Amino acid sequence: MKIELKAIQYAAFSSEETSCYSANLYIDDRKIGTVDNDGRGGCDRFLGDQTAFAAADAWCKANLPRWQHDERSFATDLEMRCA
Repeated sequence: MKIELKAIQYAAFSSEETSCYSANLYIDDRKIGTVDNDGRGGCDRFLGDQTAFAAADAWCKANLPRWQHDERSFATDLEMRCA
C-alpha cells in the first residue's frame, strides 16, 4: 500500500508536544482526505473517506513494524505513519 502526504503545511512555532501540521492524505495515488494536528499533544484529526481510512489503518497495523516504548510494543497505525 502506498501512503503519501501531499501539500504539507508545517508550523514549527506552534509545535509543542506534537508536530503542528496539515496535509492531504493519499492512499495508492488517490486522495482520501486531509489529516492535521494542532501541535498540543493530541491525536491527529482526519476528514474524508472513513472507509478508506479504516482500511489503510488496518493495513498499517497488520504490515508495518511494531514500535517500542518502555518495554512495551505497539502496532504502527495510520496516525503514527502520518506523524
